[in-house]
Parts: sequence; C-alpha cells; structure tokens
Amino acid sequence: MDLGAAGKKIKNIPGKAAESLLGFLPALQNAFARTQKKLKSLTNRFLGRLPKEKKIPVLICLGGLAAILVILIITSIAAGIGGTKRSAASNTAISLHIPPDEFFIPSEPDFVPDFLLGREPRQSWSVETIRPFWRSPGNHDLWRGEIKTAVELLLEAVP
Repeated sequence: MDLGAAGKKIKNIPGKAAESLLGFLPALQNAFARTQKKLKSLTNRFLGRLPKEKKIPVLICLGGLAAILVILIITSIAAGIGGTKRSAASNTAISLHIPPDEFFIPSEPDFVPDFLLGREPRQSWSVETIRPFWRSPGNHDLWRGEIKTAVELLLEAVP
C-alpha cells in the first residue's frame, strides 16, 4: 500500500484536518505493516506444508469463500435496512392469541373406575328365570365320579 501518495494528497487539504490526518498516517502505515506480517506468518503456518502447485488453488478457494461471505453480509444488511413489509392478514394472524390449553392433551383422571357392569345385578331370582340354567344333580355318586375323574386327569396332565 502506497501511503506516500496519500500523504501528498492530504497536504492539499486546508486547515487542521490535514495536520491530524498526516499525524495519523505513520501509525496507520505501522499497523498495516504489522497486519501484513501476521497474515504472512499465518498463511505460512497453514499453507507452508502444502506443495506450491496446491497453494494457489487453496488461496483462490479461500478468497472465493471470503468474497461469498462478504456478499452475504452485505445482502443481509441491505435486506434488513428496507425491512420486511407484512400484509394485513399476516399481522392479524400474528396478533391472535391461542390459549396454551389448546396445544396440549388434557391429563387423564386420577382414578381408574372399577369394573363397570353392563347391567344392574339382580337381588333376587325367580324359579322361572333360573330353570333354563339349572341342572339337578340327581344321583350324587355319578357326579362325584365325574368330578373325581376330571381332577385325576388334570393332576396327571400337570408334571
């Protein structure tokens, strides 16, 4: 960077502004030289291990990424300055308040109901109601024999 030519142009500016700029010029030149040294050492540290034929494509890619980043920043700033204009419909949609109860499933009750009968149980039964379901055992010995054989078969089946 040629700051000597800039110093000559600054001398043509009348008043105290030129003096303050001329006083600032050497400090700017020193800062620029230090930054340049740091950049060189940084690039040598990262790119020093690469062969020379790969350094140029890597630097071009890094420069392209930096340019894309700068363009993205500029476009995002430019888009933010104009702001986004919303339609009246989107403003009303944003302003609606939806209660939080509508977003969540209500909790289940704290109790589990007992067994619910399909009908009310009868307190008393008439003989006519019972008759289709009742078999008279009649001979007790016969029933005892059937029960005994059923129990023996069951016990024989269990290991």
